[in-house]
Amino acid sequence: LGVELFTKVAREENKNLMLSPLSASAALTMLLNGCNGDTYDQLKGTLKYPADMTISEINEVYKSLTAQLLVIDPKVKLALANAIFYRQGFSVKSPFLNTMNTDFDAEIAGLDFNLPASLTTINKWASDNTNGKIPKVLDEISGDAVMFLMNALYFKGDWSYQFDEALTSDRPFHTDGSNSVDVSTMKGDVGSKVTTGTGYKAIELPYGCTNFTMVVVVPEGTLSDFITSFTAEKWNTIT
Repeated sequence: LGVELFTKVAREENKNLMLSPLSASAALTMLLNGCNGDTYDQLKGTLKYPADMTISEINEVYKSLTAQLLVIDPKVKLALANAIFYRQGFSVKSPFLNTMNTDFDAEIAGLDFNLPASLTTINKWASDNTNGKIPKVLDEISGDAVMFLMNALYFKGDWSYQFDEALTSDRPFHTDGSNSVDVSTMKGDVGSKVTTGTGYKAIELPYGCTNFTMVVVVPEGTLSDFITSFTAEKWNTIT
């Protein structure tokens, strides 16, 4: 899901971007709990869940994964939060809200979407749960909106092996094509794993107790060419 989401968005958005497959999966799995029939089958397939998994099993997997992520590395700060804000007067079935509360620990509130205070409430939730990194998610609420299913993820970690700040210097960073721009670039002997393959080089840099890592993939050709050939299989090969 993450690789497909990234490659599709990157082809449409020709600019720097950051997205979270975990956040997308969490929000869409919340939505999956409110679906049935063809919609349920198609969304479940998009999320790559095995065909024989029940919705209860899927929810248990989500609970187990998030529980592990939140405690796996005491040197890293990770926060996950879910919320459902729905239009007052819109009928929401109790079993759905109960599942959102018990399995997803979601904050749930019915709001008067016609009032500016509702916009403030939703944006404040996003800001509070990302330590202010995402201060606003909505500029307005459309008249036909009935529900917002939201997930927020916050991550902050120090490298397990620190770079010497004194060695940071400006070096050329090559953008798509033949252009380059000078940027502050870290340098040092640090513990990491590296690999190379057809059309790319990659390095893995660990955080904290090394239970979280950043994998940086650098294309040897253009970024657009690499994205076209970037698949889940290639990601698995790299990692």
